[in-house]
Amino acid sequence: MTFIKKQANNVKVKTVSGKFVDLGKYETWNPTDIWAIKNKDQVMKLIDDAIDEKGQTLTELNNVLLNLMSSSNRKLIGLSLKKINQSESANFAYVNKSPKSVEFATVEKIKMSEIDIVIKTEDSVDGMSQGAYIVFDKYRINVIRTPVEGRFSNLKYESKIDGSGGRGGAAPVKLVDDLLKDHSKGYRITFVNKHQEYPQTAEEFYDDSRDYKSMYNSLQKYITGTKSYDEFKSKIITMFDSDRVKNRLVAQSKLMQLHFFSDAIVKNSNDPEFWTDLLYLSLKVGNRFAPHGKLA
Repeated sequence: MTFIKKQANNVKVKTVSGKFVDLGKYETWNPTDIWAIKNKDQVMKLIDDAIDEKGQTLTELNNVLLNLMSSSNRKLIGLSLKKINQSESANFAYVNKSPKSVEFATVEKIKMSEIDIVIKTEDSVDGMSQGAYIVFDKYRINVIRTPVEGRFSNLKYESKIDGSGGRGGAAPVKLVDDLLKDHSKGYRITFVNKHQEYPQTAEEFYDDSRDYKSMYNSLQKYITGTKSYDEFKSKIITMFDSDRVKNRLVAQSKLMQLHFFSDAIVKNSNDPEFWTDLLYLSLKVGNRFAPHGKLA
């Protein structure tokens, strides 16, 4: 792990605009928990010779790893491990070993009419359900607050794979921000995944300049539970005024969900590519990520 992390720090990433930038956080590129290796010294020398600190790109490093994982070599594989429900069976799949159109052919063919988006505002023991998700094929992306005990937190975009009980993984927040902007088609994206910029009390909610009513009304077909913005607003205020910390945390996350989905849907209501790209980010699929095997 230490050796490959060091090599990753020596490569550059080519952006959409053609600039070369540092890789950034290692874990964003590589979801591997364990490296299985055969002929360790030989493999390390091959990687070391290919990445010689002279401007190699992330694509070149990925290609070296792919070659070592190929059926003719079988010398290296990175494994991403996910907890499996005791009653379920595990599945194994290579990720980024071949083009995503081959690995996820069923996902690539999905139409917008086959994608369900649900923002739940039903009553629950927590005041209001914190659920919000995108469902297609055998995958589901939960857009919910990061579970930090007793504190406000940002949203996370975490996929779940049906049939195994395993999680696919969480999409890197910075890359989701970039995805929103890339698919904006000229629309000004105002959502920011920073909980510090959203209300934490009823008073702050009243003073917030964001037009939550417009957001709610634009998303009403996806909202289950409340039947109008006035009903939703009343529940949010009650939750902010609650003595239960969790109610206040969920109230803020519902406002963040509204903002995210309103920005995401306004230009992508007929564009399945945005939602499948979001899934790929959570599964760590694509040239931006390391080839690996996923056990889930």
